[in-house]
Amino acid sequence: MNGSSTSLVREKLPVLLCFVTGLIVCAATFVPHPAVAGPFHTVNDWTLIISSFAIVLGIASLIRRHWARVRAQDAGWGYSAVTLVAMAVTAVLGVSWGMDPADGDPIVWIYDYLNKPLSSTMFALTVFFIASAAYRAFRVRSVGATVLLVSGVVVMLGQIPVGDMIHASVPALKDWVLTVPNMAAQRGIMLGLGLSMFATSLKILLGIERSYLGKSR
Repeated sequence: MNGSSTSLVREKLPVLLCFVTGLIVCAATFVPHPAVAGPFHTVNDWTLIISSFAIVLGIASLIRRHWARVRAQDAGWGYSAVTLVAMAVTAVLGVSWGMDPADGDPIVWIYDYLNKPLSSTMFALTVFFIASAAYRAFRVRSVGATVLLVSGVVVMLGQIPVGDMIHASVPALKDWVLTVPNMAAQRGIMLGLGLSMFATSLKILLGIERSYLGKSR
């Protein structure tokens, strides 16, 4: 097989596999028939196997990237060292002791006393970013900004006891804002996302979008 044939196979074979796999998944979603369920379960098993190899590849890529930063002592290399040590310790403890909360395994202790507090701290820090974004968004510069400001104030007052103390209708008004205009906007956004996902999936199935091959077209 010459170079042109090899290049052709590399370009066409992934697109063909993607097209066939997509058709099987779509058929299993819309056609409840045993003849379709069998190939779908096979594809699902292949997906699990490929995902396992993808995890190994991701771990290898993470180790390579952070080790290179530690060896070169680039900016922030200490964080890379902590990442590598934490990953190695967690992997060793997880393989050695497993994960059984009833036995008080070390991996459970790491999750409860290290991962959870760190996650809570990160979410707590986002409060300051949310407050800064709200300050910029709630500036009254147009009719839309005014509506956003009034809606935000109503929702915030309805969430705290002060709103009920101001007037008994404030919590009810907050519920109306969340269930009527807010829900309508969310449904519009979800509809747009659904159409975008459908269009992107169709482009991938037809081979128009080939970014997963490292090419824009």
